[in-house]
Amino acid sequence: MVSPSATRILESVDVIIILWESLVHSFRLLIRPAADFFFPCTNNSLSSWMFSPD
Repeated sequence: MVSPSATRILESVDVIIILWESLVHSFRLLIRPAADFFFPCTNNSLSSWMFSPD
């Protein structure tokens, strides 16, 4: 059986991961229009370059 303290640590890690993902998501939502505004150089804008894995 898993000890209560280990369970608590796992739960806090889950919370941290959820917070991190929401932070990254909101950061992308904020930075994408800003990048499009400041770097409208090409159709393939900087923001799509920054956030596409290719």
